[in-house]
Amino acid sequence: MLLSFAQANLLLAVVQVGYAVLNVVQAYVLVDLHADEFGFQFVKTGIGSTCFLILLYFKEQRFCEQISFIWSDDFFYVFMSCCVSLAIFELSLIVALNDLGPTMVAIGIASSGSVAYIVNIVANIEQPTLIKFFSSTVTVSGAIMAIYFTWADMQSENVVRGAVAMGSMILSLVSFFTLQKFLYPTFSVMFVTGCTLFTSCSLTLVVALIWGSFSLPYSNSEFLACLLYSSLIGQFTLSLGTNSANRVLSAPMILLYTGMQPIFTPLLDICRTCYFPASSGECAFPDLRILFAALLVTCGLCLYAWGEYESQMMQKQNGGYARLEKFEPTPSQRSKESPSRVHKSYIRTPTATITEEI
Repeated sequence: MLLSFAQANLLLAVVQVGYAVLNVVQAYVLVDLHADEFGFQFVKTGIGSTCFLILLYFKEQRFCEQISFIWSDDFFYVFMSCCVSLAIFELSLIVALNDLGPTMVAIGIASSGSVAYIVNIVANIEQPTLIKFFSSTVTVSGAIMAIYFTWADMQSENVVRGAVAMGSMILSLVSFFTLQKFLYPTFSVMFVTGCTLFTSCSLTLVVALIWGSFSLPYSNSEFLACLLYSSLIGQFTLSLGTNSANRVLSAPMILLYTGMQPIFTPLLDICRTCYFPASSGECAFPDLRILFAALLVTCGLCLYAWGEYESQMMQKQNGGYARLEKFEPTPSQRSKESPSRVHKSYIRTPTATITEEI
C-alpha cells in the first residue's frame, strides 16, 4: 500500500525518535560495553537482513521474478551502488559513534538533507525554490553550529578518524536515498530494503573479518538487549519505515527529517549517562548551545516541509518525479524492439510492472 503524503510525514517523525534511541543504545554498546565496532555492526545487520529474507519469503509473491530483474543491465549497477552506499554508511556510522558519540552522529545525519537538496539541483532532479533553499541553509547552519560547539569540547583521541567517518556517512547516506529512487516503482519497498540490507551485510562481513573481531559479550544481558533493539527495531522496523516514506517523498525531505535526531538524541543520552548500569559518561543536562543549534535545525525542517508540500502538489499535477522513473516506450516503439530486448525490459510495460507494496 502506497502511503499518502501526510502518512509518510507522520511515519518519518515516529521513525526519527526510534533512530534517536538507536543512537544512544549503540553508543552504550560501543563506548560503555566496549564491544568491537565492526563485529557488532555485522551481527546486528545480519539479524536484521535475515528478518527481511523471512518476510520476503512469506509475503513477496514475485520474489524470484524481482531477483532476476535486479540482475539485469537496467538495474544491476544502480542496485549495487545502493548496496555499497548502505554498507559504507553503516560502517562509517558505527565508527563515528565510537569516536565522536551519539550527538555528533545525529547532527551529521541531520545535515545530509541539505547536501541531498544540492545534489538534486545539480542533477536537475528538482528546481531550486526560495523557501527550500532558505530552509536548507538554516538546517545546515544549525548543524554546523552544533558541530562547532561539540568539537570544541571534544577530547577524543580519534577525532580525525571520526571526522572522516562522519563525512563518509553523510555522502553515502545521500547517495543511498537518491539512487534508491531509480528502483521504484518497479520493485516493492520490502524487496529493495531487504535485498540492499542483505547485500551490504556481506560487504560488512569482509570488513569485520579484516579489521574487526567477533568476540562480543554475548553473555551480558544488557548487550543482548541492545543487540535485539539494534537489529529488530533499528535494522528491520525503522529501515522499512524510512524506505516506505522514501517511496513517496523526495530524498532531501527524508534526510531533512533526520534533523529531529539532534533534538532527541542529547536528551535521551541523559538516560544512558544517568541510569544505564555500565555508563562511563557524566550525568548532566545537554549543553544549551547544542539545544539552540537543534532548534535551528527543527525550524529549517519545518520550513522545508512546507516547501516540499507545495512541490508535491505541483508534481502531482505534472505527473510526479518523471525524471527518476524508467522511460516507458510507446506501443510503436515497443513493437520495433527485438524479442530479447523486449524480454529484458518487460518491466516497463504496464501489465508487467511490479507494483506490490507493503
